[in-house]
Amino acid sequence: MNHHRAFASRCTPLSTALAACLALVAVVVRVIVAKQSREISWPSVDVTFSSVGDMAYSTAVSVLQKVFDNQMVQALVVSAAFAAICYLVREVYNFVSAKVKGLFFSTIAIKNTDENFNTILDFISEKCVREDSPAMIATSKKRKLHWRKAYIEYLNGASEASKMDFRPEENTAKHFVYRDSTILMFRRKGQTLTVGWSREPKQLETLYLSTWGWSNQILKDLFDEALQEKVKEERSGLNIYVQGSDWPYGWTKALSKRPRDRDSVILDGNLADDLLDDARSFLCNRQWYDERHIPYRRGYLLYGPPGTGKTSFAQVIAAELSLNICMLSLCDSKMDDAGLAREIREAPKNAMIMLEDVDAVFVDRAKQEGKQNQVTFSGLLNAIDGVGSQEGRIFVMTTNHIERLDPALIRPGRCDVKAELRKSSKNQMERC
Repeated sequence: MNHHRAFASRCTPLSTALAACLALVAVVVRVIVAKQSREISWPSVDVTFSSVGDMAYSTAVSVLQKVFDNQMVQALVVSAAFAAICYLVREVYNFVSAKVKGLFFSTIAIKNTDENFNTILDFISEKCVREDSPAMIATSKKRKLHWRKAYIEYLNGASEASKMDFRPEENTAKHFVYRDSTILMFRRKGQTLTVGWSREPKQLETLYLSTWGWSNQILKDLFDEALQEKVKEERSGLNIYVQGSDWPYGWTKALSKRPRDRDSVILDGNLADDLLDDARSFLCNRQWYDERHIPYRRGYLLYGPPGTGKTSFAQVIAAELSLNICMLSLCDSKMDDAGLAREIREAPKNAMIMLEDVDAVFVDRAKQEGKQNQVTFSGLLNAIDGVGSQEGRIFVMTTNHIERLDPALIRPGRCDVKAELRKSSKNQMERC
């Protein structure tokens, strides 16, 4: 039933009109044949009616005879019949070929309105299609820049040379090999629509991937691997987020940098290994926290003299755990307690929150009414481990003077692990 509906939905108004004309001609011919096969005598009761019918019949026959004697009409009828037959043959061919292909081909399609369309296409271009293929189209590679940095580059010029992406050309069939399976790819362009806030025209496109066989598992594996590669690429660099001061407020990606190597920061003894093992254990034991109804978060306090590697080792922790860093600052005069709690709750996923030089923010409760901001000491404590604070986070604080910190800020639950980073020892210098 669905196939019949799909077939009927593809009929055009022209074909419907032609079908109606042919049906009308068939009815007239059938009436003529039926009339000629009847007897001439009519019942006396229907004399008037039969006389009118005979007159109508003779008039219709004469009109049809004159019409069909016209060569123009004959040509029109033959052309319409030929067009109707061709259209019918095409629809039958498409229907049968689709059925046959369904027995031997498996196909998955994705439209460019999907957010992962470019991810799939880039993966195919980089991993599957040969770079020396003759049917490739070059496009400028888009860089993900904050609007402020993009505007600065617009005013001062680009800071680095642009790169190009090479993708398979549109409206061309192409095959490639993925895991020893041959896959046919076809990009089909569609209509152009005006979308987005900028109201720019965008041409719709559909990417078709087909392979031999009844199972489309190899195509699903290709999609899964492409998405996994995207995640690996995004996690390959260390992203630093800062609090945005412009509308809309929230975390803004400030920069991406190379992850800090584990051997680039040498701590005394086994301190580095102990801290990393503790952080890994925390990330792998959420169930342990849930079973004991303990808030699932972990706080680290790195303290010691300036220049001992506190900030650098925080970057090592983020790199080893494949986390990004959210730099929390309390110096914004527009931020209050509610804003601070919102910022911590809405921090990007897969990121640890870092507050540097916490001793310069609040020394003790008596000085909680700072002149530089509206965040109170109690507001900071509630944002870290209050009822509405987010769980599953690693919170890292650094300070040069731990003795200046209020005991309520560094108690367990807020700072679970305290690590002192001293000046370089003989052991550290020998390991350099």
